[in-house]
Amino acid sequence: MVSWQAVALHFANQGQACALLDRDGYVRMFSTSFETLLGWQREDIEGRHWSEAIAPTAHAVVARSRIERALSGTLRSFDCEASTPQNARFVLKLQAALVGRNDEQGLLLTVSSAEPLEAHTLACEDEVDYEIASSVSDFGRLISLTTPRGPRLKVLPERCYAAIHGHGTPCNDCPALQHEATRWPRTAARWIGGPENIYEVVTAEAQDDRIRVRLRRISERTLNAIHESKLRSLADAAHLSERERAVLTYLLMGRSLADIATILGISIRTVKFHQANVLEKLGADSRADLVRLIT
Repeated sequence: MVSWQAVALHFANQGQACALLDRDGYVRMFSTSFETLLGWQREDIEGRHWSEAIAPTAHAVVARSRIERALSGTLRSFDCEASTPQNARFVLKLQAALVGRNDEQGLLLTVSSAEPLEAHTLACEDEVDYEIASSVSDFGRLISLTTPRGPRLKVLPERCYAAIHGHGTPCNDCPALQHEATRWPRTAARWIGGPENIYEVVTAEAQDDRIRVRLRRISERTLNAIHESKLRSLADAAHLSERERAVLTYLLMGRSLADIATILGISIRTVKFHQANVLEKLGADSRADLVRLIT
């Protein structure tokens, strides 16, 4: 069996910029071509996690998430920001392949292209506003894109799911594809990870032949604060009683009526009574409607 070291050396000897990561995402080999491309020395990179060694701090959480998906075998190509020792930033288009087996398994990353960040049409940002085509045949094609650094109206990557999320197909939880939802705007939150438990909050709203999308990457603490603030605002506006507020909180947490009754020390019949009042005061038809009001 050919070892993963041999595979990596083969690619390196072909003059391709490549790196080999272990099963935990730490860089074990870093080719000379990669050194030349980014200006890092091997001793600066090898032994460190890819997201910490290569990615700028603002992109580290996204980079770690994509590396984890590549290590699981669910992501075979993706974009990743990289920085040089002089803090110049590039966007690398990477091809990912699992090599070896068991304890010898690793992730081989090869660079298919590298562009200076300013020349790249889309960098992973904590805030992105964009418009996409909504027709079935053209879904996801980027029409416009704005980041905190201003509009990016050059030739845009073909599809939002590839350019922003590194997917080969539309995201499974894309709010624009929530067929069961009939109302706009629609919102989805997905966990990315990292020390601060970062979430992506994506809101989509239909407008004529396009869909406007807002993406924000925020910490779990901030997301909870926003949720609690909106919940409090809704409860105040609807003049909910303290018991109705408590029932609403547990309903939004997904607790069953029996659980709520046990927690609050009341009967299920009383919980149903309070639930009916909450739905009526908030103008909602169901628990799903309550979730929509909060998101």
